Amino acid sequence: MKHTGLFLAFLMILSQSCSTPKTTTSPEPVWPQGHFTFTQFQDTAHWKVWVDDTYQPDPGFMTIISESVHNYQIRCYAATWCGDSKEVVPQFFHLLELAGYDPALVDYILLNKDRKGWVQLAGADSIRRVPTFIILKDGKEAGRITERPVQTLEADLAAILTH
Repeated sequence: MKHTGLFLAFLMILSQSCSTPKTTTSPEPVWPQGHFTFTQFQDTAHWKVWVDDTYQPDPGFMTIISESVHNYQIRCYAATWCGDSKEVVPQFFHLLELAGYDPALVDYILLNKDRKGWVQLAGADSIRRVPTFIILKDGKEAGRITERPVQTLEADLAAILTH
């Protein structure tokens, strides 16, 4: 009897140690995608900074941008999950603000992490990285800034506007 009690206790301990622990995983975040207005774009991303007024662009380039940008349409591809978007997009918005460009005129497209889904929203623009700003003149692409500027945002944008 003594051994039976020990044996049952051993089996009970063994069964508890062999059972797989239940782990709870957080569901994958839902990353918004689609076309948004400026206000919807701001409300959707919940970024800390939407217009980075600490970014101080070169005044010489800003003169060129302020005089020219109003003749162009801008398409902004970004992603709420993307670190580069969180940094560069607010700086770009600040450039537009300084230039007096109405943010309501920008076409805002958010992309999620499913790159296959990008084709439906951005297929014609061949978006491979975000953020991407496409500058259009009369419906045709005049240039683009992809992910990070080559020089600075204002230098790259001024080069597109004067090319």
